Amino acid sequence: MGFLSGLGLLGWIVVRLWGLLLWVLWAVSVVSAVCSFCPSVMQLACTLSYSQFLFVVQLQSLKLGWDLMSYLRPRYAG
Repeated sequence: MGFLSGLGLLGWIVVRLWGLLLWVLWAVSVVSAVCSFCPSVMQLACTLSYSQFLFVVQLQSLKLGWDLMSYLRPRYAG
C-alpha cells in the first residue's frame, strides 16, 4: 500500500473498493460452486444462501460508506 499512501483519500477509497471487490468475487465463486452441486431438491437452500450472500454484500457496502464517513469526519470537522 506504499504507493497509495501519498494519494490520501483517493488511495484509501481505492484500497477499500479493491478489498470489497475481492471479497465479492470470492463469495460469488463459493456460492456458485455450492449451488452447482445442488440437486433440484436443494434448490431452495441455494436460493436462500444466495439471498444471504446479497444481504452480506449490502452490509459490506454500508460498512464501506460508514468507514468513508469516519475517515472524512475528522478532516472536515470545524
